[in-house]
Amino acid sequence: MVSLEKTDIYSYEDALQKATAAGDDTSELISAFESFKASGDLIDMMRLRSLTSKYHPADVSDKATWMAVMSPYFGIDDLRWFFRQLGDMNAYFALNRQLFDAAFAFDAYADGLVYEMPVYLISGTCDWVCPVDSVREYAEDLSAPDVCLELIEGCGHNVQYSLSEEFAESVRNVLNNQR
Repeated sequence: MVSLEKTDIYSYEDALQKATAAGDDTSELISAFESFKASGDLIDMMRLRSLTSKYHPADVSDKATWMAVMSPYFGIDDLRWFFRQLGDMNAYFALNRQLFDAAFAFDAYADGLVYEMPVYLISGTCDWVCPVDSVREYAEDLSAPDVCLELIEGCGHNVQYSLSEEFAESVRNVLNNQR
């Protein structure tokens, strides 16, 4: 079972608000949220995310898939894995169950909020996998010599792919402490 994450609640509530404001029928969105809340199942989570994503378009496109396919390290096994993801989602999730369980069990708060080193976070302003409000809350809860949240305007979850130059510049800025 996947635990209901705060990030999916942020995403759902925002999508519901936008859908209501647009006069859209919200019954399918509400049903998907209730199903995911009740089951915690990966399929229900993906159904919910597919519905909320309509209300969370990134201004900058995500080139991650094509960058991976065009990599000189991309081989036949990678191609088979890529097509496996496009088939039966239940089989795909079953094959990756341990990975998904570990990812969804991760809690950034579990290891504490006090660090003896600087903490720098970089996020896209249109990221609804790790919503900016959630990342901001986490940054505010941290205690460290320096805490910085760099936001890259218009990007979704994969900032490092979507705007790689801006991402690299953000990394350089925080490492050089030139915010």
